[in-house]
Amino acid sequence: SRATKKDTADTKTFRNNVPLPSFCLLIMTPSINNVKYNVLVIGIGAMGGSLGRSLLSSPKTKRVIGYDRSDVLVSNFSSDAVTAGKMDGVVPSFDTLQQAVVMTVGDNNIEKDGMMNVVFLMLVNELQCESVCFGDGDDNLFNLLNPEDCVVLCSTV
Repeated sequence: SRATKKDTADTKTFRNNVPLPSFCLLIMTPSINNVKYNVLVIGIGAMGGSLGRSLLSSPKTKRVIGYDRSDVLVSNFSSDAVTAGKMDGVVPSFDTLQQAVVMTVGDNNIEKDGMMNVVFLMLVNELQCESVCFGDGDDNLFNLLNPEDCVVLCSTV
């Protein structure tokens, strides 16, 4: 069955009254408090790759990681991220979404002072988006991110 969203008097919730991730400011615009962003772009084909590469040049991003099923796309994007200084010098090979999330936000996924974690989804269809966000097991964004992290759905679903 499909998860349903409901509004309560105090907060927006999803599935079993678990708080939804908060919304975020746009990364490419100036913001208050000098916030830096750790960014994960999921789906780095033509559109997602362009989005991710634009973020590589933003002074507001500290880390930009690209995740995709294609090892070639991940390798090429990672090389660009290393060159831009937005990723450590190791070009990763991701077997799971969890590995990409850990590389983006850190091992303990604790919000750092002045940092915000943002995930952009640039996927083909609703099934892929639902799988990445809420898929079976623990390897999904719902289980891997903190409530204060932001997920931005850019796919046309």
